[in-house]
Amino acid sequence: MVFGAIFDRSIQEQKPLSLIRNSDRDFWFGIISHYNDDALEVKRYDTFGEFDGFLVYETDEVLSVEFDDEYEEMLTYLISENSFLAHNPDSKLDGLGSNWRYHVLSTLSSYHLPLDIIENSKAHVGIVKHVDFEIVEMECFGSMGDDFGSLVFKLEDVSSICYYSRKIKKAAILHEWRKRNKK
Repeated sequence: MVFGAIFDRSIQEQKPLSLIRNSDRDFWFGIISHYNDDALEVKRYDTFGEFDGFLVYETDEVLSVEFDDEYEEMLTYLISENSFLAHNPDSKLDGLGSNWRYHVLSTLSSYHLPLDIIENSKAHVGIVKHVDFEIVEMECFGSMGDDFGSLVFKLEDVSSICYYSRKIKKAAILHEWRKRNKK
């Protein structure tokens, strides 16, 4: 079997793999549980590092296998942090006040929470560094934790603020992971 040694390593070391299924780079990410010449079973994880069931399918569907790359490192880290991603905390707000944008952002910034702020129909994910009655300054990052630098925009242009979503928590976890692992 072509991938036998890699599958054995996944089973023995509980090492996740990306199993590429077709030329469109469609893949499953997980740990091999069992395999033979005809079929394999994968303990799958989704892009949030959450267990997503066991999948059994034909071994011939695997065109290639990727491992020991940054994606595997990030997803393995998300799997280890999954209890944080799944945690459902209480609201941090004590009300909205007359200037809800300022009240919400100043309250949440004191907790250093990652936020998703919609400003003029554009989404910005990051940590609020400064807010006053006119402007918001954010340290921004992408969904995979990439550093996007700082951004300043008008407070009045904010139409919504989201916090504690899985998407935001994942981006923040990966942002911190990237900062720690910067080479």
